[in-house]
Amino acid sequence: MIIGKLIETTAGNPYLLASQQLDKTNNLTMARFVNKALEKLWPVGIHHERVRLFLTDGAAYMLKCGTNLKVFYPKLIHMTCLAHALNLMCEVIRHNFDDVDLLLSNIKKVFLKAPTRIQLYKELLPDTPFPPEPILTRWGTWIKAAIFLADNFDKIKSVVIQFEDSASRAIEKAKKSLLSNDIKRHLIYIKTHFKIMPDSIKQLEAIGMCLSDSMYIIENLRASLKCTPGEVGQLASRKLELLLTKNPGFKHMTQINNILSANDKVENIGVDVDMNCSIFKYNPITSCDVERSFSRLKNTLTEKRASLIPEHLEQLLVCSANAPYF
Repeated sequence: MIIGKLIETTAGNPYLLASQQLDKTNNLTMARFVNKALEKLWPVGIHHERVRLFLTDGAAYMLKCGTNLKVFYPKLIHMTCLAHALNLMCEVIRHNFDDVDLLLSNIKKVFLKAPTRIQLYKELLPDTPFPPEPILTRWGTWIKAAIFLADNFDKIKSVVIQFEDSASRAIEKAKKSLLSNDIKRHLIYIKTHFKIMPDSIKQLEAIGMCLSDSMYIIENLRASLKCTPGEVGQLASRKLELLLTKNPGFKHMTQINNILSANDKVENIGVDVDMNCSIFKYNPITSCDVERSFSRLKNTLTEKRASLIPEHLEQLLVCSANAPYF
């Protein structure tokens, strides 16, 4: 659990407060974890009115957890990570281009543990980077890989066709796909209309971004997708609108952003205007800090520390994550 202070002059530093492995993961255990973590911050008594933002992923149990926590924290705004939402949109696109997905998978297999083929690629294309690997757990990497293939289609094709079909089943499949005109059309469509998605995710991952800039990225993406021709473009647009509708705090945060931006079109969402809403000027709308903490966990919990007990692991993680701020 990462906490921070909302202040109107600058983005607050993220501090790792607690990190635990739960036996069961549901809305009740998560709510209990949050309350116990805040007891560490305020051992004398939790300041319920000072807990203003709860930023999580969009899992169903986290939505229920946010609803439960609002009973204890009356001023709480629960938002789900918008970078996660954009990645779910990327999945919609991937599922609608099975041929492109298959080609990317086969190209990955062609060069997997194949030093001879990798060396030939580097010799034939010395100025072309190696094809990026689409990793589903990393936001937007599938579309990035598709765009790279679109930009370097003929170059990669010239390398793959030199490999023997008998060497790998993936080579045979990749050659067949590279000769398809449908693949070319689909790659051009993805590059033309969906490059904005990984670009938007990268922008949202920036540290210290103010709320108005973050919301502008989202609104710009919404407008772009609404104008995207084709069935897949409209599917992606509807998916984004659905995710924003399900985001419990998005309307509230939009209202706050409109107030801070002097936008007269402030939607009435049945919530009184908070005179202290200026503290949300640098409000984060993504959980990137939590994702970064996972890397620290991976570096801390190594095979050589197999006997490390959970309490000591948590203490090491807290010290490691918070060291830059002290």
